[in-house]
Amino acid sequence: MSAVILEKKGRRKGHAMESQYWNDEVQQSAWLLDYDRRCMLDCADTFQNLAAVMGEMNWELEQEKTPDDREELLRRRQAMESRKQYAAHMRQMAGMLQSVADTSVQLIRLGGRQEKQIVRALAGEGIVVEDIYLLRGKEDRLQITISVRLTKNKSMTVEEIAGYLSVLMDIRLVPQKRNPYFVGEESVSLYFEEEPIFSCLTAAACATEETESVSGDSYSFLETDDSVAMILSDGVGSGESAARDSGRIVDLTERILDAGLGPDMAMLFLNGMAGAGGRKPDGDA
Repeated sequence: MSAVILEKKGRRKGHAMESQYWNDEVQQSAWLLDYDRRCMLDCADTFQNLAAVMGEMNWELEQEKTPDDREELLRRRQAMESRKQYAAHMRQMAGMLQSVADTSVQLIRLGGRQEKQIVRALAGEGIVVEDIYLLRGKEDRLQITISVRLTKNKSMTVEEIAGYLSVLMDIRLVPQKRNPYFVGEESVSLYFEEEPIFSCLTAAACATEETESVSGDSYSFLETDDSVAMILSDGVGSGESAARDSGRIVDLTERILDAGLGPDMAMLFLNGMAGAGGRKPDGDA
């Protein structure tokens, strides 16, 4: 993460030691986060430099005289193509690292009366709150991370906890996908975000060839933080074999987009992966 801002809401009179502890915690956390960011950017630069070196090696090879021997010419072309593929992968890795390093998050600790009210109210429902923070990212949508555990012989869904928090904070909150479904006696960190104002309804229909029982094409709709992505993969051929290939492309694309990388980065990655196998990918995102 980069450009991380840590704040504390509210002020408590007569708690100088707690305030100093919070300031020290903020400085240490900010330093560690910036250190992680610089490490990722250094790695990204290394990958970019490696890609540049491979490009220079190919350029130098192109300046040499074309060999008369066909086998030698074939080996040279294969070596140049391999370097191109490796260079493309290096640039993709660099782009992924830069994307993560450029993520901006504001971390706000509640503190004060509001935090006490939330902790007390949730304790009455058997929910022990260990820590609670507000997160605000580039989309300016409020997110909440809360570390909780339940009292003995208690079990609760994340949806129920989202309902309690929505009432206490007067904000309609929904759980993020990364959360577990149930919460028990073991401590766990949960993530919630503001419910979007608008929702998008999606639908699709597939048709199969007369001689096949399944369609060779695959599709998916993936909801991200600020948009809905439609993934369509046109399988080569028809039937179960084409369905497996196109389904694999859809699954990989979902994983890449779900990790926070954009459609352009997803297509670069898929093109590089399929190119290494000697063919173009069968899907579009």
